[in-house]
Formats: sequence, structure tokens, C-alpha cells
Amino acid sequence: MEFLTSKEVSVLWGISQCRIIRLAREGRIDGAVQFGNRWMFPKTVQKPVDARTKREGHAETTDFFRFPLYVNFPADAFVPPLTKEELQLRTAQVDLYACNFPKAQRAFSYLADHAENIYVKIGATAFMAALSSVYRREINYRTYYDRLCSALAQDFPHKKDMEMLLPWLNCFCGFYGSVSKHFDIDPQYNYHPSVQNLMAFLSIFRLAGDNFENIHAIDRLTQFEILSRIMESSGYFFEAQELHRILFVAYYLSHENTLMLFHLRRAISIAHEHNLLLCAVDLLSYYPNVYREVIGDFPAEFNKTIRLQSEIISRNYADFTKHYNFTEIYSNLSSGDFQLLLYVFNGYSNKVIAEKTHFSPQTVSNKLSDIYEKLNIKSRQELVELFQDCLKEKTST
Repeated sequence: MEFLTSKEVSVLWGISQCRIIRLAREGRIDGAVQFGNRWMFPKTVQKPVDARTKREGHAETTDFFRFPLYVNFPADAFVPPLTKEELQLRTAQVDLYACNFPKAQRAFSYLADHAENIYVKIGATAFMAALSSVYRREINYRTYYDRLCSALAQDFPHKKDMEMLLPWLNCFCGFYGSVSKHFDIDPQYNYHPSVQNLMAFLSIFRLAGDNFENIHAIDRLTQFEILSRIMESSGYFFEAQELHRILFVAYYLSHENTLMLFHLRRAISIAHEHNLLLCAVDLLSYYPNVYREVIGDFPAEFNKTIRLQSEIISRNYADFTKHYNFTEIYSNLSSGDFQLLLYVFNGYSNKVIAEKTHFSPQTVSNKLSDIYEKLNIKSRQELVELFQDCLKEKTST
């Protein structure tokens, strides 16, 4: 079956995309299907009868709430057009993801202090807190984090949508232990479509507190594969890049190398083609060995830029965590060490860990002994207790 996008249906019917999405969410368009934050419609879709009524002297009100992660969409895709403040926030987001941090900071700082649109103001506040972790320690993370929490504690329309900015911020700053704590979805609430992609991105970190094998069990990868293709073919490259990153991490953890490398290449290709550099910088920082396997696919100048930005951001993040008194033992461990720790925390024996990682039981035992030495401990029990204390410190800071 052939499908149309909401933009194509908007042109066909002569009404706004906002109205079309609202009709779809209300179940008034036959055959409408939601893929993440995108609505798709059968090519033969029929325009529903307009059931709205207007009373004399009563003007119809329309709620044009937009979740403030505007970089997800092209600037000219919004109906109605972005306001001046929304456009400023989107431009700052583009600068952030292009690693143009000074320009992004100036815009976020101004909007966090002066924006009249509550959603723009809250969004800019969250981005200022995020910027402090990758750009400069002089930005007071705690000030902006507290301001964000205070704003979200108030009562205002679309509060549930805006609350998703808190786990997003925790994820951006590397506080993964706090993602699950704040990632609380109300299944009865009809979330804004733009929040759907953010939920998909956050779900990978929520599973980190559980067993990564569950990623396959809940059949989420299939959904993400479809979504990544829809987003990329429709020109929503930021969303596509984030989905490719999710899939890369999932396949990396499940040792599916061909699929892992495919999605890593796609994420980096989008960074190269659309100046969305921050994702590629982040991937290099966390997965340098895997990144080297695909680095030859990209121009030398691009790779140099990514490497330099990665070094800068890594230093800034180290200063950030040290400044806010987070434990430094994480810096002693590799990504491979953390993968073993995940299995230990889920109660797996060395034999089961060996089966899942394709190591011998003796190799697993040796690797765990190396971890004990790095952390100056002597047993598995001490290991679990140590990291439980670390997570408590990290989530309470």
C-alpha cells in the first residue's frame, strides 16, 4: 500500500498539517498510521467531514503547541510558521548540533532569561544545562537544572510533554542512572508527535537498568529500523541520525557486527552531509575502536574535525563531572568493562556471561579480575555495592 505524509495530505486537502495530525490523533481519518512521531496516510485517504461548529460571537481557538526540539524538522515544515522566538531556539539547536557552541550559548542564554513563550523558555533552559556538560564549566549547570525542575513543577498546558526534557537532559549529560527515574510515561496521555522520537531515543537508556537482551524481546528494533528509513527518506535527518545511533548501540551490545557497522556509517554519513556533527563526535568518544573501522569511508578533513571536537568535548565533560563532585572511578573503565558490569548487575554467572559475550569462562574471570584491580576491590559483592553507591551519588547530585 502506498502512503502519503501529513505534508502531502495538507497540500491535497488545503488544510494545515497541524489540523491533519489532530484529526489523525482523534481517530477521524480512516487508515491513518502512526510511526513514532510521524503520521502516514493511505494514498486513497478521504477527507473527513468537518464536524466543527462555530457559534456567533465565539471565535475558534487553536492550540499550536510544539515541543521545543525544533531541529527535528526543517524550518519551513512548520504550520503555522515558527514564531521569532521559536526560530531563534531552532537556530541555536542547529548551532549546538553543528558544534558551534559559542553562538548556541548566546541564543540559549538570552531565551532562557527573556523568552515570553513558556515552552521556548523551558527548552532554552534545558539546553543551557546540557551545554554546560560539553562546552564550558563556567555555565552553571546546577542553576539551570534547578530552574528547569522549578518550571516543570508548575501547572501549565502540555506539562507531560515538557517533562520529557528532564530525562533527555540526564541522558545528554551522561547521567544514565537518572534517566529511568524521570522517564515516566502516562499511557492514557496523548503525547505530542514530536515527543515520540524522544521517547524512542530514551528507551534504550531505560533498558540499561534492565537486560539489554530485552531489546529484541520487545521487538523494538524492527520499529526503529522502519522509522529510520521513513525519517531519512522524508528529509528528517536529525531524527534519522538519532535512530541510527540507537540501532548501532543495540547491535553493538548484541554483537551483530554487520548491522552495527551499517547504522554507524549511516549516523556518521548524516553528520557529514547535514552538519549534524555532535552525534558523530559522541560516537567517537564512546566507541573509538569501532569508529576506526569506518573512518576510511569519510574525507580526512571531516574526520579531523570530528576528532578535534571529540577531544575538546571529552576534556570539558571530564571537568564538568569533576566540578560537580561525581565519582571519578568511571574514567578507569572501558566500554567493554561496562558491558561486563551490566551482566554482573543482572546476576549472571561467569558461565552465562561467557555465552553471551562469546568469551571463555576463564577470560570472563580474568577480565573481572582486571576490573577489580582498576577499582581497588577484591570481590563481585564489593563491585555491586560500589556501583550502587556511585549511582546513588550520581542521581542525588
